[in-house]
Amino acid sequence: MPRPEKPDVFVPRPAKPVVPDVKRPEGLPRPPKPPPRVQCNVRLGGPPDGMIESCTKLIEGGHETGRALAAAYTARGRAYLAKGDLDRAAADFSLALKNEPDNVQALHGRGLARTAKGDLDGAIKDFSEAIWLSPRNAAFYQDRARAYLGKADHAHAIADLGEVIKLTPKPAFALRERCYVRAISGRELPQGLDDCEQALRLFKNDAATLERRGLIHLRLGAFDKAIADFNAVLKVQAANAAALYGRGVAKKKKGLEIAGEADIAEARQLRPDVVQALIAYGVK
Repeated sequence: MPRPEKPDVFVPRPAKPVVPDVKRPEGLPRPPKPPPRVQCNVRLGGPPDGMIESCTKLIEGGHETGRALAAAYTARGRAYLAKGDLDRAAADFSLALKNEPDNVQALHGRGLARTAKGDLDGAIKDFSEAIWLSPRNAAFYQDRARAYLGKADHAHAIADLGEVIKLTPKPAFALRERCYVRAISGRELPQGLDDCEQALRLFKNDAATLERRGLIHLRLGAFDKAIADFNAVLKVQAANAAALYGRGVAKKKKGLEIAGEADIAEARQLRPDVVQALIAYGVK
């Protein structure tokens, strides 16, 4: 049976409502945007004070336990660390570890707080546990190297920086720092020179690397090369006390007593602490 044909009836669409064009009166300020919501999450970051407030509410709410509570303490500890409140930061990281003993971020954070407080042995212990749990994290090795350097344990610092170099695709910073440790310790100077050369290939004309290479050249007795490196540093950092002192020592080694003493005197005036540290390292 054939279907009946539909009647050809035009049905108009409903008209769109007319929205009046209301313009903001001139001089009327726009309402302020609400402040961004800060969440208690160390990965999201945010202003330290907001993070502390958010995490404190979460911690004191009494609903979080175990890993979730540890994450809140870790996030608040990072915020305290950013503010330089080292005691509260260390306390929060310890509470995080009480709830989650294998929390590597809390171990790392407490290690940073302990390093800043001067508890280098405690920091090394925390960094070592973090490395045991996460052996491919370059930051853990790098921060442990700094703690070893603070104890003048140059051999272990060099070894840790070697691990950073293995784990980092373009390790200019770690190469530069290993060059520095070798320069100040007087250990493995040719290898230190190679470290600086590799760092400069990755980061050309970096003043900090040139300064360290200058120290290596100075200790190797290549005084002209040392002076050239220190000159390059001082061209961009005229008040670099380490470069001034190093250049002064190199000039004196070449018999340029007056010029050398002038550089050393200027370095002492700028940063007597830097000069004293270099003398303690045997650069004189």
